[in-house]
Amino acid sequence: MPLVPTDSTDPTLLNAIKNWQDNEGWRAFYERYAPRILGHAQSCGLNPDEASGVLQDTMVKVSRYIPEF
Repeated sequence: MPLVPTDSTDPTLLNAIKNWQDNEGWRAFYERYAPRILGHAQSCGLNPDEASGVLQDTMVKVSRYIPEF
């Protein structure tokens, strides 16, 4: 089995979040990516409230488009 680089998303996790009801999958995805998204948004000059908005928008878009991925 090929190794998955630490900076890429495990395909199993991507498959898990295709199911809206997979709370554990979504929790793992959020815990892995929320800090990265917030950090990137803040490094671009957004304040914490704006960065939280970016995080929320990003998660909503992922949830909308992940079934097609």
